Amino acid sequence: PQADFDTAQDTSSVSAARLKIVGAAIAYAQGDAGAGRTLLDQAQQQIDADPAVGNQVLPLYALVVARTRPGSEQANATLERLRVAGLLPSSPDALEVDIEDRARLAFAVGRLYLAVGQKETAHSWLTYAVGLRERIDAASSPWLAEAQIARAETLVAEGQVGDARAIPACAAAIHAAVPGLGDRYRQPLQ
Repeated sequence: PQADFDTAQDTSSVSAARLKIVGAAIAYAQGDAGAGRTLLDQAQQQIDADPAVGNQVLPLYALVVARTRPGSEQANATLERLRVAGLLPSSPDALEVDIEDRARLAFAVGRLYLAVGQKETAHSWLTYAVGLRERIDAASSPWLAEAQIARAETLVAEGQVGDARAIPACAAAIHAAVPGLGDRYRQPLQ
């Protein structure tokens, strides 16, 4: 009983931070941006207060922030946190994490760079993310579609609309193959 109480009162462990970040992702997916923002703010405070916790949960935090389509201020702050933690090398090839985490982090960093207007850098990271997703995911993976859509958005931002046109069709085919896919994944195609 005491252990259960201690766990319920935990607000500073890695698990508590992960729970806040996952809760934020769920809130955003359910359309509750206010609750999502509150949970991300709480996780951010915990990341800033304890670098040991922050370094472990920062890739997940960055991924959730990137999926919310943040403003430039929040994107810059997240990129800076990654940089301070040593999780933002000059090239995605230099990421020293396992391949799944590398794919997630490359997507997140690409999205964050796009939010701050660094289109060429965003394009490089998102192209890398798509390549990893093509290697490790099934052809019908919603995460592959998500990376493809983000890369297409970068191409459009760079003025390469023609190159970007075929990508949403590929992503739409993936979405069609996954009938239970949530609206959050389908929305960028609309």
